Amino acid sequence: MSSKYLPNGTIIGGHYKIIDVLGEDDFEILYLVKNIHREGSFFVIKELFLDVFSERKGNSVETIPEALGVFNKRKAEIIKEIGNISRRNIKEDIKVFAYFEENNTIYTCMAYTPNANVEAYLQFEPKEHTKLPQLEELTQIGKEKKKGYRIWLIGVILVAFIGSLFFAYNQYGDKLKRFYIWDSNKKAIELNSTKERNKTEIKADNVVKNVSKIEKPPVELNRTETKEKIDLLKKSFVEENKSKQEHLVVKKVKKSIKEINSTKKDITKDINISSEKNITKVKETNLTTQELSKKSKKDNNLSKVFSEENLHKFLKKYIKITAHSSSKKIMKLYDNKITRYFQFKNITPTRVGKSVRAYNRKWKYRKFKLLNFKILKRYSKNGVNYCDVKTYTKWYVSNPNGKRKSGYSKGFMTIKDTKDGFKVKAIYGIR
Repeated sequence: MSSKYLPNGTIIGGHYKIIDVLGEDDFEILYLVKNIHREGSFFVIKELFLDVFSERKGNSVETIPEALGVFNKRKAEIIKEIGNISRRNIKEDIKVFAYFEENNTIYTCMAYTPNANVEAYLQFEPKEHTKLPQLEELTQIGKEKKKGYRIWLIGVILVAFIGSLFFAYNQYGDKLKRFYIWDSNKKAIELNSTKERNKTEIKADNVVKNVSKIEKPPVELNRTETKEKIDLLKKSFVEENKSKQEHLVVKKVKKSIKEINSTKKDITKDINISSEKNITKVKETNLTTQELSKKSKKDNNLSKVFSEENLHKFLKKYIKITAHSSSKKIMKLYDNKITRYFQFKNITPTRVGKSVRAYNRKWKYRKFKLLNFKILKRYSKNGVNYCDVKTYTKWYVSNPNGKRKSGYSKGFMTIKDTKDGFKVKAIYGIR
């Protein structure tokens, strides 16, 4: 089953990369994003997503046909609200920049305010009260990732460098060819050299020639003595330079091995720290057997409290009272804080009472009948039990002037379990 959230790393709006999910309410999901074209630039983006009636297919948002009216109405409200802010130049606590449509829904782009409360960004009450992270926390995560990559890259370069040194030494260090020099009597003298005549051998040649000139005895030496002397000079000079070169190569290799060992220790340390963090995270997120047992008991308790029988009794009572009773009696069915009452949002029972009295004055005769209902979700929030229900109702109204109306309605209700019985937390119609 796919998640209802867009995955981290998803690009939306052509500029924004999703970092994490910040929070949500029944109508919207909040994401923390960064602008991929501007380093260190963070924003908050709000996605229209009906928690009960929408689902994620790929990145697209699919809403059931019965709830499209509510979805499109909320979409129009968002566009209107953003337009009003830009026209009036209102200074809001949370600055709203713009909106864009994508993935079959609408997104609102807002300013990122570090350590602000999530509810400041949402239209309705959030499911969890959390705060946004500080900017230092976000930049530190990026630095740690870059540091790990640099350590890995340095290790690869060092290994390649050491390998090339060993290859060069093995390939050319001991493979010698022969060439010849000529003494003052123009006789060829055989010498050992490397694959190519380097500067060392040229210097040896010059030294031999200079010695033969400077140290020429008054009595001419025979050919055998000259050859032995040249061989000794050549041998001592070449061996001395060869030992120096070998010493330099060994010194470089030892230094490179030391650097690799140091880098290896740093990488091992980073891996151990990362492993400890991952283990801690797994321990925190995995449910123990006892917690699973508690969760199972909690789900069973919710099923008992919000059983079909109990909900059916309450809904029949609600239909009957709203059709024939006074507004005062109707208000006893509602919670002290009402999240939604048709077009009104986050209002008190007093405000609902005014609306009910106005409706009753307009339609003196009212008849409602519950045809069917469906339990959408049972859940707990802050220690309080709730249930979302979809209703299907037949209705008929008329007034003393002979005006009549009738039809069928689909509705959405959030019912709260209190010590005084069930109370209506939210109610509105679905087209």
